[in-house]
Amino acid sequence: MCGLVGVLNPNLTSEIALEKLKNSQNLIAHRGEDSQETYFDKVNNFFIAFNRLAIVDLDPRSNQPMKYTYKNKSIRGMMNGEIYNYKELKRDLINDGYSFTTNSDTEVFLAFILSEGIHSLNKINGIFGAFIFDEFNKKFFLIRDQIGVKPIYYIKNNPMYNFVFASEIKAFKPFIDLRPSTKELSEFCCFGETSSTKTIYENIYQIEPGHYLEISLNDEKKP
Repeated sequence: MCGLVGVLNPNLTSEIALEKLKNSQNLIAHRGEDSQETYFDKVNNFFIAFNRLAIVDLDPRSNQPMKYTYKNKSIRGMMNGEIYNYKELKRDLINDGYSFTTNSDTEVFLAFILSEGIHSLNKINGIFGAFIFDEFNKKFFLIRDQIGVKPIYYIKNNPMYNFVFASEIKAFKPFIDLRPSTKELSEFCCFGETSSTKTIYENIYQIEPGHYLEISLNDEKKP
């Protein structure tokens, strides 16, 4: 179990955004105590943080967020979960000319997305909630595994923070007040789940199992 949180293109100073990010990261520190890393991209104006529980490859080189580069393309990301077939994927990638500096499944995950593209997620066998920034195409992705074991939540169109995501709803406390949705809470009590992207909290959404959210500067969409 690891914890991730991020803020994309906030409408406030970088100092305040970074402070909010670290407060959020501390709220989910229980999800990973092996390393706590933050990253601020000044050019693309996004802030991400990761609390790591080291399971696959205990080396600090596998700490996240992580960057993978191949030829003239780079991808940066972080993943909560585990890729069960990462050794097979890694072998195929090496045969295609890719190289690796760690033994982690996260590095393989990033290299695979860089090689095969976001539409090939069905080839990945695992449970994961992930954030990806495609530096070459300037696109962000939030991804959830097919079964939906690892959740990814988000708030959007916030006047101050614009877009915030996290692996746990508690992480949103530094950004917004957590207010239960009467309608969705009633539905959850009746059926044990909420519909589509809704959660039991107002203005907090979730990536559906087996789906991803694609985000750019002026557009966001989910296939």
